[in-house]
Amino acid sequence: LILVILVIIGLIIGLSETDDTYDNENAKPDIIQEVSKSQPSPSENTKISKPLIYNLKLKSVGTIGMLIIDDGKNSLQEFKNIEQGWEKKIDILGSFRCYCTDLENLTFSINGKEKKADGAGAGHFSWKPDL
Repeated sequence: LILVILVIIGLIIGLSETDDTYDNENAKPDIIQEVSKSQPSPSENTKISKPLIYNLKLKSVGTIGMLIIDDGKNSLQEFKNIEQGWEKKIDILGSFRCYCTDLENLTFSINGKEKKADGAGAGHFSWKPDL
């Protein structure tokens, strides 16, 4: 009887030690790592943002009856009876829309890149940056 009791006590102690050892081996220590977010390096796949403000330069190569520009800032600029050689610089916000009575007589440039309005006679067009 004493032998059976000692075996049972030994099993209980052995199982409890095995459980403690098991728990200690699988226990994960609490590790707190501080991570700082730095600016991505140029080699990372990052999208380079385009400027929001663009320099629009309008130029007439002939007479224009009326020109209306929506500069993207919720304001319209209207010009009437424009003579050949007229130039105007406007800062636009992201994109612009234009109505012109004589499209063939209008050229424009965005940040120095010259463009010509397509079409002839009265019409409208818009420009937005390539994203």
